[in-house]
Amino acid sequence: MSAASPLDPADSASSAPAESLTKLRREKDEQRYRLHCEETFGMIEIGPETIHPADVLDACRSDAARRGRDEVRVSVRDEMEELVCERFPAPVAVPFNAFMHGSLEPLKRMFHLRDAWEGLIHLLSALTLAECAAKKVAFGGFHVRNSEDNHPRQCKKADLKTNSLALRIGLIEGALDRARTQGLGLSMASIIPEELIQEIRRLNAVRNEFSHESLKSDKQAEEIIENAYPVFREILLDLTELEQVELLRIRNIRPGSPLKAEAERLQGHAKSRRVKELELSDSVSSIALSASPVGKYDRVLATLGNAIVDLSPFFYAFDDATGRRTEVCFFKFHKNRQWNMEIVGESLSEESPDVAHEDLMARFYELLKQDCRS
Repeated sequence: MSAASPLDPADSASSAPAESLTKLRREKDEQRYRLHCEETFGMIEIGPETIHPADVLDACRSDAARRGRDEVRVSVRDEMEELVCERFPAPVAVPFNAFMHGSLEPLKRMFHLRDAWEGLIHLLSALTLAECAAKKVAFGGFHVRNSEDNHPRQCKKADLKTNSLALRIGLIEGALDRARTQGLGLSMASIIPEELIQEIRRLNAVRNEFSHESLKSDKQAEEIIENAYPVFREILLDLTELEQVELLRIRNIRPGSPLKAEAERLQGHAKSRRVKELELSDSVSSIALSASPVGKYDRVLATLGNAIVDLSPFFYAFDDATGRRTEVCFFKFHKNRQWNMEIVGESLSEESPDVAHEDLMARFYELLKQDCRS
């Protein structure tokens, strides 16, 4: 993580998830367990009746059922960790893989965990705002807040360029709430459960406690990981649909009908280049053809369901110094007419004159206009 991260205001710092989220998680764990039983044992037919094997275990072998639920719960979380490393978008997968497999040193692991968390918030914010902007409707503005304790206020242009993670969480919350009131069906609304925002704020409060203070000892770092990682792991499990979101860097577009693009996949922790052929529908081709680079920075596109959205100027991709690998960077802050960005998985920053990036912000500023709707 690069420097110049302001101290976030205090987020909600409750000691446990909201009851509504706890209930939702229990229901999902039970669904996973019942699916496991069905796949392992099959449905049980007794005469005209068909009985689920989980119900039989509950009735006849309650101890075995309890152990089975525990085993499935652990197995699902172990599988999720590898899924994040291999299939989540690179802004999360790269630092998360470094946390899981990159080092045994507690301090380094703590910083990788922090970077994975920050990458996740920046990604969720960019995806949500980009999908709202892609709807091209009179959004009418929305409200933001930087903690559960604060009263929501009207979002301003400067808020879209905030370096505060707490306020970025507020952007996610406010944009999704506004979309719901307008009846806009967003893919991001199904990816981010409504109950999850409060839990995201709770973990951000933990992140604040160690991210802006003096350097920790190995023992302190171990304690922080012990406290923060279980919360983060559950949030990642809540967000498993992110594996369906594919980040792309368009390398070139070939003429024809339909148009086809050579697109680099920015998924998983590996930085080696992986290219796929992308058939461009009329709606997608207009986005791809207009996604011209900003200097050396190629724009990052994202698939959301059957649609593609443009994540610039919040995310870009560019060649590293060797020209053989691709770096992904995300917007951090705007200062002295410079667009400051951080390279995913690196403690390195990039600067670029802000004019072209500000031009790309225009469609996000449109979301804030209140002249059409209240």
